[in-house]
Amino acid sequence: MKCLRSGMRGMTTVIFGSLFFVIPIALLASVRPWVLATIFATLGTAALLLSLFPLPRIGRARSTGMGFLTAAAILAIIHVSGLLEPLYRREGWLLLDMEAEVYPLQVRPGDTLTYTLSTTNTGTRPALARRFLVDDMPYRGMLIYGLLPRHGGEGFAITGTPTINLISEAEPLNAGGRVCTVVYAALQLPELNPANWDWSTTYTEGWDVVGAITSDGYVQGDLDAGATLTLEYSVVVPSDHPAGKVRSARGSLSYRDPQWAVYYIHDLRFLFEETVTVVRD
Repeated sequence: MKCLRSGMRGMTTVIFGSLFFVIPIALLASVRPWVLATIFATLGTAALLLSLFPLPRIGRARSTGMGFLTAAAILAIIHVSGLLEPLYRREGWLLLDMEAEVYPLQVRPGDTLTYTLSTTNTGTRPALARRFLVDDMPYRGMLIYGLLPRHGGEGFAITGTPTINLISEAEPLNAGGRVCTVVYAALQLPELNPANWDWSTTYTEGWDVVGAITSDGYVQGDLDAGATLTLEYSVVVPSDHPAGKVRSARGSLSYRDPQWAVYYIHDLRFLFEETVTVVRD
């Protein structure tokens, strides 16, 4: 009887541990229930097979295996029922959209390309600030940024000064005079999280990221519901660029979204729909 109670306790521990800890992580990582069910079923089968061998310290292998198999069955039922599907579709999440435009679409070497990135918070709650390091100082704000087109391993050179426009319904006059900051960075791979990049307010030719943060380093800035943030910048087509398409660039948004009593980080990416073509005489 004591062994039976111990086995039931071990199986229950595995089931609750698997479901209550693994499922939230899987939701955040967009791992589907059937994938987890397959993993747990494999682990459970392996544990049951291990319990058949007269080896020391594997007395709980059977209860562990049954726990994994039970958790796999529950996950399979959840998958078939579709109970978690609304969470995987991110219903209710603050997923902002972006308008990404470039002009003109046909250029010659030495011509100027102008990119415009714009996002409007059409939700009912603000897109919250993230922490970025700019010139080794912490800036807390929402980030909109663009990857510059590249040639010869470097980004097209920026010409002029990028402009930022922040308009809020609550504070229509340029969001009450809030200060936004233009920032630049050299793309760091394989690190894809822009919060880990070394941002700077000083541009260096050849860098390949330009962005705007809704902060001046002292005041945190969220993107309020109904507010619109626009970043416009221009680049020069290199003189040795061959005829043909310009290597694609994209725009991105980075901010925090409160979900499940925690702050989920969004780093959304948007491709330019138009294709820029370089022509040569």
